[in-house]
Amino acid sequence: MLQHERQHLGPAVEVSIDAFRLDDFADDAVQIGACRLRCISNAAALEDLVVGDPDAAARACGGAAVVRGLLDDYRRETSVSGDQRSNHAGGAAADHHDVELLHSHVEHVIELLGSGATGPVTPTRGLRRMLRDATRDELAADLAQAERSRDPIGQLTAAHPEIDVVDAYEIQLINIRQRVAEGARVVGHKVGLSSPIMQQMMGVDEPDYGHLLDDMQVFEDTPVQASRYLSPRVEVEVGFILAADLPGAGCTEDDVLAATEALVPAIELIDTRIKDWQIKICDTIADNASAAGFVLGAARVPPADLDVRAIDAKLTRNGEVVAEGRSDAVLGNPATAVAWLAGKVESFGVRLRKGDIVLPGSCTFAVEARAGDEFVADFTGLGLVRLSFE
Repeated sequence: MLQHERQHLGPAVEVSIDAFRLDDFADDAVQIGACRLRCISNAAALEDLVVGDPDAAARACGGAAVVRGLLDDYRRETSVSGDQRSNHAGGAAADHHDVELLHSHVEHVIELLGSGATGPVTPTRGLRRMLRDATRDELAADLAQAERSRDPIGQLTAAHPEIDVVDAYEIQLINIRQRVAEGARVVGHKVGLSSPIMQQMMGVDEPDYGHLLDDMQVFEDTPVQASRYLSPRVEVEVGFILAADLPGAGCTEDDVLAATEALVPAIELIDTRIKDWQIKICDTIADNASAAGFVLGAARVPPADLDVRAIDAKLTRNGEVVAEGRSDAVLGNPATAVAWLAGKVESFGVRLRKGDIVLPGSCTFAVEARAGDEFVADFTGLGLVRLSFE
């Protein structure tokens, strides 16, 4: 795998800390407890890790941030005396308590050394164990097989109600790694659930995202075989092509527009490997945010040439208007979705890079696609993009 390919892989959300250096954690209790933790190997600073590297464990949806968050949540929920808090940096009792917390939540990767531990490790209130690695692998394989065979599977969340977002992103990554190992290349990302209505339906307060691979791109002059997909739908999007790397945390709409080479008319082809689109948030994240394909129109328009918030979009199917919308349906501004994505992936150790394609979300509702359909998306100021099925 080439280095530049590995840079783009997205969040490697393996729940493990064996690739973490403990001083990357913002909590000294973890440092003090280091002598009582095992599985600390291949130590490297988080900023030096290549996210998506299948040989490097421990990204955990931003790994250190996740564990740090667990500690913070736990401390807020428990009664700790003022003395314990003031002595936290050197307090053995507090340190041992924190190590027990880590152990109870990620038992499959952290083991307490007997010489340093006293008393039994008990489950921590408010936390639940995430899926085992073997279960994640199995679910990823099920999704991949469903895509190959075009035979959908049942809800992951129904069979495994304990699944959480960290699990779901890791399942996504397992399949992305596999496809890259087989020769695909990550060329960008897509943002999903970028409208308040969709977020409300899914019970979430932020979007999700998936990966765009080069073998997912289709072209205007080549009909797509509908039989390649299970239950395809199309969405109308204002695509971004980056001319420069984006910052991560704190990325703004102005940063996005300054780093954008061009806006491009786009249609995203979405699909689900879950039967009948019966999906919850963790189902769609695990399923690469329902990404299946994309087509870009010919136009390349500098963002300074139009108001990215006020691009009208119309979708026709076989000459009939089936959906209309405007770009501000995407979080009020598609650039907001790109800025959110930049911050989100940065928390996983990833940056949006020059040349990346970003699909920020649909201006309209998704429309079902069938063999024989020809779609045309028409954007004011951006022109047309076509997608046909046979």
